[in-house]
Amino acid sequence: DLVIDAGQLTVVNGPVVAGQPFALNVTVRNAGTAEAPPFSAVLRAGATMITLTFQAIPAGQSMQRTTPASYTAATATTAYPISVQADSLQQVAESNETNNTRSSTIAVLAAPKPDLVIEPGDVTIVNGPAVAGKSFAVNLFVRNIGNAPSGPFTGTVRISTSTVRLDFQSIAAGQH
Repeated sequence: DLVIDAGQLTVVNGPVVAGQPFALNVTVRNAGTAEAPPFSAVLRAGATMITLTFQAIPAGQSMQRTTPASYTAATATTAYPISVQADSLQQVAESNETNNTRSSTIAVLAAPKPDLVIEPGDVTIVNGPAVAGKSFAVNLFVRNIGNAPSGPFTGTVRISTSTVRLDFQSIAAGQH
């Protein structure tokens, strides 16, 4: 009788963040009185299906498998379903076939993202005021109020009919 008890379908290295790998741990217990021969289990994590192979499990013993997984779609913290079915191919004759499945949900956090902003006062004219027909300099501060580095990016400054393209290096989270 193969059983997946409560708490035996777990995230190994949480928290789970969208787009980053994590591992799921599955423990199957043989609650029967005889050894269970080798069998397969199917783990479903969202739309992903993973087949796990288990060796024979003696009566009263448990066996654990760990497998990598990932979620890519979270844009905010979301509860995603996970489930596992021991003996998914019906390879083991059991006294109770109704306790082979365990389902749960895991919280998947949105991947960290930059959030670039220009606030009032972040654009200033150096040695101002600006005079038509004369050169002048502009200081521009771009802030990253997000929780991840921005990576290099391009911005533009438009003054009247003139546009200047600016290339920026990566801005760390919380910096300018």
